[in-house]
Parts: sequence; C-alpha cells; structure tokens
Amino acid sequence: MAVPVVRKTKLQNATLKAPGISYDMCHMNERLIIVIPGNGVARLYDDNLNPAEVRYETGVKSPMKYTFNVPNSQLNYVAQISNGKVIFATDNKKKLLIVKNVQDGANADEGRVEVTLNFLKDPRGLAVFPGGTIDDFRLAICDCVENCVFVIRFVNGIYDGGVPMVIGKGELASPNYVAVQQLGNEVRLVVTDLMRKALFVFHEQGAIRNTVYSCDGVDLDRPHGICIDRGGSIIFADSGNNRVVQLNPDCTFNRVLLNKDNAPDMNEPCGIMIKQETGEVMVGDAKCDIFTVQYREANENL
Repeated sequence: MAVPVVRKTKLQNATLKAPGISYDMCHMNERLIIVIPGNGVARLYDDNLNPAEVRYETGVKSPMKYTFNVPNSQLNYVAQISNGKVIFATDNKKKLLIVKNVQDGANADEGRVEVTLNFLKDPRGLAVFPGGTIDDFRLAICDCVENCVFVIRFVNGIYDGGVPMVIGKGELASPNYVAVQQLGNEVRLVVTDLMRKALFVFHEQGAIRNTVYSCDGVDLDRPHGICIDRGGSIIFADSGNNRVVQLNPDCTFNRVLLNKDNAPDMNEPCGIMIKQETGEVMVGDAKCDIFTVQYREANENL
C-alpha cells in the first residue's frame, strides 16, 4: 500500500510552555478548535490553519476581543457537542466549561456554562455519545486519578445530577483520551491508556470488548489522541513510537498513516481529529506542528 502524502503546517500563535504536554482538537463549522495547555488557551483556526478572531482563555487577558475566563484554571481537552457548541475539561480538577456559539464574532459572555462535578479528580479526554441533541446528551470523561471513564447525562443543558456510570475501573491505569464508536446498534467506548500502553474497547454498559497492546508488530508506547471514522475505523496517536495508526472497526490492524517515512519531523503526536467530509486526518505534535494526511476519498460512502 502506498505511503499517504502528508502536509505539514506550523501552527501560528501557538507555543507550548511545556513541550510534550498532550493537547486536543476538534472540527466544526469550518473551524478548528485547538487546545494549547500550559498557556490556558483554546484557539480557533480556519480550515487552512489561519488564526480566527476568537480565542478562548483561562485567567489570561487576551489581546483579542473575545475571551473566556476560568479563574486559576487551564483548558486541557475538548469535545464537540454539536455544531456551534463544545465542552472543555479544565485542570481545575472538578470543573468543565461548556461554550455555545463557537464562531467568529460570538459574544463570549453568552452561552457559557461552568459545570462542577464533585466526583471528578483529574478529568482528561471527553467524548459525546451519538443520538443526543445540543442540550440533551451523554458525555464520557476520562479521569486519570480515579482510573476510569465516567459517563454522565446532560438534560436541558445542565448535568442531571445522577450517579455517574463508572467504566474501566480495575482495567484502566491512566486513561487519557476517549472516543465513542457506534457499530450498528452497539455503542462502544475506545480509550487510550498511558500506563498500560494499550487501547481498550468497552461496551457502553461497561463490559470489556477488546484490548490492543501492539500494532504491526510494534508494542504501543504512550498512546494519546483517538478518533473514530464514520465507518467505525479507529485512528489514534501512538505517541512514543511517533506514528499514527488506523485500525479496522473490530480493532484489527489496518495500516500506519503517519510515521518517520512520510512525516520525519513529527515529534510525539498528541491531538488528533478527522475531517469527515474531506477524508483527512489532522494530527498535532509536541512542537505545535499540524500534519494532515488524506486517508480516504472525500465523502467516500463508508
């Protein structure tokens, strides 16, 4: 199989205070939201990776017009709820930030909700379940201290206060990122675990479905960001091995999308996302470089 062609873009207006820290990204409304930890900042870019006007911050005054402030916190991870609405995890341990109206010119004071969840200890990656609406949805949250994934429900835009479902307790040691995979009527959670150096797949009710410790003859090393193609394929960053791997929906190996052969400058890939409409994967590394690879035809019927 031919090695996919890769575009490399230096991310403008972005620096990491502590290189190698994980960061996260998502795509909506022809905008990229890229969270830059260590600076407490989530920035908005267009599809060509040019900085947009809006910048979301935590506790730092921005030279740009539109900001969000979460005192004494940093934004670390992000998930898309729907077009125009996202949710961030912060390093305030128990706090999430929901932001509506994510677009150029949005009023930063409108549609912002801070959510305190007392059961959280160290929230990491987030994922929204399919089938919800902008205000009614289920959310999966990795917790790196509780060593599990919590699943909670929001109703009318607020946490319903119910007891969270706990998934992976006893199996997970350091869950960092999570994605939701739907195969027919079955919904699964796919989780990368730093300490276990593995990828875990759980049924939405908690039963373990699969575990991946190696791909293409190479043991995983500090797996990070993960996303699911609309056909169910799993794409994740195998950070310690400087590669991005595609698995089939059943977790069997498909191919390596990025490695030293086609992305020799890539250094510890972290954040990852799919542009479903174009068939591209975008990966951010520890040097704030973004690598884009076409892994299927645009609008391919999967």
